[in-house]
Amino acid sequence: MAIMRSDKTVLDLLNELIELEYEAIEAYEAAVGRVAESRDRARIEGFLEDHVRQVSELCALVRQLGGEPAGASDLKQMLKRGKVVIVALFGDRKVLEAMKVNEAESERLHARIAARPHLPQPVRTVMRRHLATEHRHHTWIVDRLDARASQLRL
Repeated sequence: MAIMRSDKTVLDLLNELIELEYEAIEAYEAAVGRVAESRDRARIEGFLEDHVRQVSELCALVRQLGGEPAGASDLKQMLKRGKVVIVALFGDRKVLEAMKVNEAESERLHARIAARPHLPQPVRTVMRRHLATEHRHHTWIVDRLDARASQLRL
């Protein structure tokens, strides 16, 4: 199904989301090796797999709509990865806080795309599924941070 000219902004948003997913992949790859607690590391590895799958689905969707998927932005990736590496010097909590910011940004963009009127049904379906995944990621990170804060208060 070829995309109509008036839908160009949908492709732009999907490509922005693909770039954000690449950034998330880089950040999660950096985080996996820097989180000390094995339970958290296993969860982060699962989230990494989710983001890899989402990039694949989004690229296929962009192609299906007649567009060319965005590639990873080297500068953005380096900055995002650098943020995780730097905060890792301060422990797991700081890594999780950096991941929370990344997931919140991704969740907002997914919601913005999903809320667009006249969105092609395949895009709407993928956005809803990915939004649920991003919400699950963000919620887990917030819960983990809250649990860690509670442990510190004891």
